[in-house]
Amino acid sequence: MGLLLFGVRVLVGGLRLFERNRVPWNFKVLGLAMYFQTSSLRGTVRVLSEFCRVSKTAVWKWVVKLRRRLKVASGRKRRRLIAVDEACVKVNGQHYWVYSALDIDRNELDLSH
Repeated sequence: MGLLLFGVRVLVGGLRLFERNRVPWNFKVLGLAMYFQTSSLRGTVRVLSEFCRVSKTAVWKWVVKLRRRLKVASGRKRRRLIAVDEACVKVNGQHYWVYSALDIDRNELDLSH
């Protein structure tokens, strides 16, 4: 599904965020990547609901767990080196682009679009 989702999968797997798997682990990873790109719980849930039953509350809990374990940058900072990746996800015949940027020096996700 692209380098972005592979990177998020490795990151989430290394942090061991999820103990229970009522929602399949791969959908949780996809949901986190989509939320951090779009900042929309409804949009993320709408896409994930095409595959499995998931609520806005569940997605929000995933996001909170990840934020507690990982520093997430949201302000302006000078950055020396940034890794950027994109992935196209096809859901019910529609294409959704998910972008990610990572500050290599600080190991922070950059949420700016």
